[in-house]
Amino acid sequence: MNVKNSVITPTAATIKAKIQELIKEAPENWAAKVAAITGKSESTVKNYIYGGRAKKKHLAPLLKAINQVNEEFNAELAEELQK
Repeated sequence: MNVKNSVITPTAATIKAKIQELIKEAPENWAAKVAAITGKSESTVKNYIYGGRAKKKHLAPLLKAINQVNEEFNAELAEELQK
């Protein structure tokens, strides 16, 4: 049986909350980096995250991109701290 809105499937609100948590750990220019990765403008990225009209299909690539930005930032930070 294929249940479309099961407990396992994340909602747009949970994805949005996860993105907002990751933004707290992101570098200052996270919006520009996410926009470059996704091919969207910075205003579109911020509107998807902070606005109320984004759907899961819009938020999923943003979550993936912000994870990538945070991983790169943490790698650079660890490299600088080793010097």
